[in-house]
This record gives sequence, structure tokens and C-alpha cells, in this order.
Amino acid sequence: MAVPLIGVNMGKLGFLAEFTVEHMKKHFAQILAGEVRPTRRIMLDVCVRSSSKSDFCSLAANDVVISAGSPFRMIDLNVEHGGSLISRYLGDGLVISTPTGSTGYNMSVGGPIMDPTMDAFTISRLHRTA
Repeated sequence: MAVPLIGVNMGKLGFLAEFTVEHMKKHFAQILAGEVRPTRRIMLDVCVRSSSKSDFCSLAANDVVISAGSPFRMIDLNVEHGGSLISRYLGDGLVISTPTGSTGYNMSVGGPIMDPTMDAFTISRLHRTA
């Protein structure tokens, strides 16, 4: 399903975003008229399943953060794709990021910065400090 999104750089590390706020204001009519050619980006279709709670499913353009939460004990996570196990993680949590979201939480936990048009995603571990 193709969902048009407009990336606007509102901070310091949003260099993967297509427009600055000023650029957006200047070219908004052209964008709505279809005169600006979009780039394709991947999205995550994520379902978090738990034995104690109901499933949570959502699309994500940037990233998904799964954290142990309070009282910060370790959690056991299985990451699957298409019903096949990718890996099992035991720890504080995970950040699963698209290339578009790679400069956010993913980068803050030491994950790689990816070219925004890559057909890939990254999984980075959360590490809590005392």
C-alpha cells in the first residue's frame, strides 16, 4: 500500500528528510499539484505479541521501539519475518528502524545510518545504564 508522506526537517539530525520548513512552505503548491516526484521508502508492518496482553499491530515509517519498561528487567524477544524466526534477543529492548528512521532512536543506541532509499531495516539493542 503506497502512502504519500512528506519528510520535513524540524531538528538537527533530520537530514534524511526531503524538505526544510522554509522549502516546504515555498513548494507546497507544487507538491499538492504532483509536480514534485516522490521517492519510494520502505515501511515496517509490525505486530507485537505478548502472552499477557492482546496483540498490537501498526505501520511505522521510522522505527519501532520495544522496551522492557519499569522496573527495567530483561525481556525475551523473538523477531520474525513472514513467520520465520530471524533472531532471539534477551535484554533491555530493541529498536527496529527503516532507513528513513535510522537517524533517530536507532542512531542514539549505536545503530547504523542508512541511505533513505535502501530496501532494508536495522535491529539495534537497547542498553540501559544505571
